[in-house]
This record gives sequence, C-alpha cells and structure tokens, in this order.
Amino acid sequence: MEITANPSISWKPPKSKEQVFDFPQEAAELEVPFSHLTSLKLEVLPELKCIWKGPSHYVCLQSLKVAEISHCRRLKYLFSPSLAQSLVLLEQLSIVCCDGLEHIIESDSGHVHLPLLPKLTSLEINRCSSLEYVFKIPLAQGLPHLKSVSISDAPQLKQIFNMAKEKNGVDHAIALPRLQHVNLYNLINLSCFCSENYPIVSPSLEKLILMGCPRLESFPIQPDVNKQIQLEGPIQVASLHYLRELNVSKCNRLKSLFSCMLARNLPQLKILEISSCEELEEIIEIDPTSIASSSQGHLQPISFPSLEYIWIYMCNNLKSLFPISVIRSLSNLKSINIYGASKLEQVFGYQGELNVEDDEKGIMVLELNKFEFLELQTLKSFAPMGYHFRFPSLSCFKVEGCPNLITSFSKDSKDIVHAITKEPQQVEYNTTEVFTTMDEIVDNRPTSNDIFWNRKDCPDMLPSYINVEETEDNVTQ
Repeated sequence: MEITANPSISWKPPKSKEQVFDFPQEAAELEVPFSHLTSLKLEVLPELKCIWKGPSHYVCLQSLKVAEISHCRRLKYLFSPSLAQSLVLLEQLSIVCCDGLEHIIESDSGHVHLPLLPKLTSLEINRCSSLEYVFKIPLAQGLPHLKSVSISDAPQLKQIFNMAKEKNGVDHAIALPRLQHVNLYNLINLSCFCSENYPIVSPSLEKLILMGCPRLESFPIQPDVNKQIQLEGPIQVASLHYLRELNVSKCNRLKSLFSCMLARNLPQLKILEISSCEELEEIIEIDPTSIASSSQGHLQPISFPSLEYIWIYMCNNLKSLFPISVIRSLSNLKSINIYGASKLEQVFGYQGELNVEDDEKGIMVLELNKFEFLELQTLKSFAPMGYHFRFPSLSCFKVEGCPNLITSFSKDSKDIVHAITKEPQQVEYNTTEVFTTMDEIVDNRPTSNDIFWNRKDCPDMLPSYINVEETEDNVTQ
C-alpha cells in the first residue's frame, strides 16, 4: 500500500482482520506511517477490534479529514487518546451499525492533552446499540468548529457528553460556537445533552430536532441566567439567537421547552413543531416573578418576532401555547395548527398582560393566514375573557371537535375576521333595530361548534361583525 501516492483508503475484507494498522517493527524506520492519509473508510469488518493498538509514535493521522466506519460490530472504541490527539484536521466522522461501540475515544488509559478534534465539523452516528456516551473524557475547550450533530437509533445512549466536575469544583462549559444543526432521533435512554455541571454554549444553533427521546427531562441546550459560565474569554450566558427551527417529538418527560430567559433570546425562531410529548405542560416555563419583571420593564419581554409556523400534535398535558403578553410580538405568525391536545384550555393564556388601553377595534394580528383547532375537547377560548382580535390576512380557518369553545368568530364589511371572547351571557345578537349596550355585536345566524371558513370558496359562512357606533350612525341618518 503506497500511502504517499494515494492518500485515501477504502478498505473492505479480509473479514478476519482485527486491527487496521498492523505492520512489523521495521515500520518505525519509515516516515511516520499514514501521516499523509486524508480519508479512511472501513466497511463490513466483523472481527475488527481496533484501528491501532501499538505504540502511538508508529501511527500518526495528522492529515486525516474524513473517517467513515460501518458494520464493524466488535469495535469498542475508535481511537486511543494518543491517536485522537493526532487528528488535528479531522472534519467529518460517520459511524454506522457498529453494535459493540461504547464510545468514540478510549477513556481508560493515557493522559489526554486538549483540545481534541479541533477541526471536527460533522458528527453522524446511526444504529450503534451499545453506545452510552459519545465523548466520555473531558473536552473542556469544546469543539470549536462542530457544525452538525446527527445521532439516531442508539438505545443505550444516556448523554452526549459525560463529564465529571473538576477537582477544584470549577465548572467549565462545552463551547460549541459554530454548532448549527442538531438531530437526535430514537434515543430511548437519552436523559440530557450533557452532565449538569457542564452547560452548553451554542450561540449559532439554527435547527434542533428531537424525536423519540422519551426520557429527556430538560431542554438539551439551556442557559442558566444565574450561572456564570467560565470560558476562555469573558463570562457569557448561553443563548440561541440563531435558532430557526425546533422540532420536538416523543419526548415524554419534557414538562417545558424554554425557560423565561431563553424565550427572550430566540429572535430568529421561525418554525416550532411539537408532537406526542405527553408530559409537556407549557412551552415556556412560566415564572410569575419574571413575567412581572417583564411587564414592569425590568427585563426584556418574551417575544418571538420571527415565528411563522406553530404545529402542535397530541400534547395532552398542554394547557396553553404562550402567555397573552406574547401576542403583540408575533408580527410574522402565519399559521397555527393544534390537534389532539386534550387539556388545552386557551391558545393564549392568562399569564402576563398586554397593557393595552381599551382597543375598541381589536388587537391586530397582521400576518396570520391560517389556523386549525382540531379535537380539542377542553378548549374554551382563543384568549382570556375580554380580548378581541382582528385577522386581516386570514384566508381560512377550521374549528372541529371543540365543543366548549366560547370565542365567537365574525367577519366585518372589510372582510377582516374578528375573534371575541366574552362570557356567553354577555353576548347580544342583532335582534333589534338599535344597539346601545355593546361595543361589538354579532348577528344571530345559527352556528355550530364545528366551523370551516375559506375566504375564497365560502366567504359568507361567518356571522357579520357589527360595530355599535357605525350602526347608530346609520340609524340616525
């Protein structure tokens, strides 16, 4: 094998091979073996136990950029600590169907000099049934170039990073400054992203997908506002300023997604999808003190200025989506779809106030184009009592299987849809010629609990919204 002329290996059987780099003592007389190797691909080697087990000075992988390992069922680890320290250029690491793999870097021997894997940008792990931790040794200086993490079908995985507290009691952060995409799928024993002593700092995160992680109890990348995270530079608080898409599914132990502080630092979030999270009680962990501080101007208010799509499916402990105080920040919201949340009582809940003087024309939600509320048996209202909304861009909506809904929907002469929540006995209908007691009145056309309205195909299916002042002026004339 001439490595200098061909700095890439795609290696298949002999299947009896137990280690990749196995050569006689005379190799020490050569130039450091494999120092020019840039790509390594190992496939279907059922007897392979290690890549190299000899003295570390015989093998150096200083030029390796891509490593793809698949169907090597007896591998317990990929790299010894000394071999890992030579991987200064490794960018892509893919591991598939290695059932015996317990961790990537052997942690039982040798002193580790940091940083490790300083150029790693992409990590993919799929169907490794014995993997308990991805990295089990200290990585206090983090993975500064890591952009993408995808881990799926690893039933024994408990944590991504498993680390112990430093002897001096000082916590370090796992710094992932360039991490953009995280996909965790079907990890039935994953309890957290990292040991609780090590917070994750990932300010560039854009897309987070969590699916089939039923033991996950807390948001995997979460800053703690009261904790000073010790990094190489100034003290920082982790945030998710660039997160654009969040997809969470089958994480049955999650009770909330965002702390109040984190919810104030999601300015780019566009897509929020949550499904089959049975214990989820609230999307934002409501802290009454924090809500009060926001309303008094002591803290930045919770807001989602870029949020466009909300999709909620079968979250049966959820009682509301957001506090009512959030509604004015949803300036780009286009679609809300909620299906089968059996305890949902309000779309926007009671926590917080809008601090709006009497808005006789209603609170404007400018961009909302579509909403669907389906099979929500306990849904009572769109918002708390007394709130009135206008949806000038709404093109269609569907309400089905919501027998307790008291919010009334109507359409005015300008085709703007109104949603008004009042106690049932307070609603008066267009049964007389002159109206004198209500600011907003809906006519007495019969409606059912199931409503389907489409601006294009059935524009007249909604009752008419009538304003008292306009009606009195017309009568006077």
